[in-house]
Amino acid sequence: MKHTIFSLMFLLGTFCQTSLADDADARVALLKRYYEVADQRPFKPHKLRSFLADNYQDHNAHNPAADAKSSTINTFSSLAHGAPDSKHELIFVEAAGKNLVVVYWKYRGTHSAELLGMPATHKAFDIAGMELYKIQDGKISDIWHVEDIAGLMQQLGM
Repeated sequence: MKHTIFSLMFLLGTFCQTSLADDADARVALLKRYYEVADQRPFKPHKLRSFLADNYQDHNAHNPAADAKSSTINTFSSLAHGAPDSKHELIFVEAAGKNLVVVYWKYRGTHSAELLGMPATHKAFDIAGMELYKIQDGKISDIWHVEDIAGLMQQLGM
């Protein structure tokens, strides 16, 4: 009897750990795909929007009054237009807790057209950022983020 109980506990523990690991792997894969879509050219806003939950919230929005989904899509659209060669290099993508993912990235490109209201400088840029995503039901529901905007402005001569 003890052997049977121990075996069941072992199997249940293995199943739970596998299930949690699978969920963590799925969250990491979701974010990797999200950045792949964000960096595709031509940029396809509808594809990126499909990653965002209906209740998506940006907790560090540059314009808190704006609709978070539209603001996020508009930012990536502006980046694709102003620096069409730009790409994220994902340095660190790690699941955390039961529904979070931490991402540290480098973003490189050339400012070849209007970008975030700035006329083209034709200068290269290389900035870093870090983001914390909350995933619910296979979609991004929340984001907290910090990016080196000051470094971007300096590199572009602004």
